[in-house]
Amino acid sequence: MGMLRVVAAAALVAWSALAVNIVPGDARRGEQLFKSEQCVLCHSFKGVGGTAAPDLSSHIDRDYTPAVMASLMWNHAPDMWAGMTKRGIVKAELSPESASDLFAYFVSARFFERPGDAARGKSAFTAKHCSMCHGVATSNAEARLP
Repeated sequence: MGMLRVVAAAALVAWSALAVNIVPGDARRGEQLFKSEQCVLCHSFKGVGGTAAPDLSSHIDRDYTPAVMASLMWNHAPDMWAGMTKRGIVKAELSPESASDLFAYFVSARFFERPGDAARGKSAFTAKHCSMCHGVATSNAEARLP
């Protein structure tokens, strides 16, 4: 039992050390960086900005965590930098704080949207005649086939 306590204490210390290095982001500063670092020339956010690269607000969902965002940006970076060089855009040197601010801005994309409402969804489902092909638990399309 003593060894388990030592392992648990070591894990707690390691986690606490990691937590100290977390840099909180500020979405307002991230929005300013998105513009000042010229990301907006190629990318858009909520439809505002360039069209040469994806709208960075369109991919936000429950599974779009900061870790996923970081890995996508890391994997995309060489192509993005090559495109920036072609367009004469100087690559930004982002500090951990700036990166956190940008992530906060991207995550904020859907934070303030009106949450889903089951009653409103049911009304839309009925009004748009979705039930002609779609069931709630199964597809009704098969029943309509000859």
